[in-house]
Amino acid sequence: MFFLKYTIYSTLFLLSTYSLSYATNSFTVNISATIMVTTCNIASTEGDNRDINIDFNDIIVSNVNGDNYIKNIPYKVNCSGGANDNPALEISFTGASANFNNRLLKTSEDNLGLQLNVDDKKIGLSDIIKFNYKSPPKLSVMPIIGNASAIKQGGEFTSTVIINLGYQ
Repeated sequence: MFFLKYTIYSTLFLLSTYSLSYATNSFTVNISATIMVTTCNIASTEGDNRDINIDFNDIIVSNVNGDNYIKNIPYKVNCSGGANDNPALEISFTGASANFNNRLLKTSEDNLGLQLNVDDKKIGLSDIIKFNYKSPPKLSVMPIIGNASAIKQGGEFTSTVIINLGYQ
């Protein structure tokens, strides 16, 4: 009986020793990066450190067709220092998506979403837009109705999106 236990444990020990020696292979990983001292930021055309506010005024539900009520997003890109060394930037958006279409920005009205546009082309919330800081893209937004008959009464709506600016 003692011999049988010894044999099983010895076999297990040899197998685990083999597995450990097999798993100890190693290799080198080289990592490189560019440290950017210059910075670029996005700001309202009304001044730095101010929110960008867009007022659609009155919207008539029956006139919302994907072409009406387009509003430009008034922003500017400020770059300091040697931004010419790396002018490649990208913009992305962070916000909640509309219940009826995940590419649209959610509003406080369940059946109303906002379509984001870059240079008059429709984009989704998860899209990343690459550009050169010397020629930032035109950003705009327009309302899109999910189900017009579900909008029972008028009133104000709100929405919030964060515009992210980064290096490519």
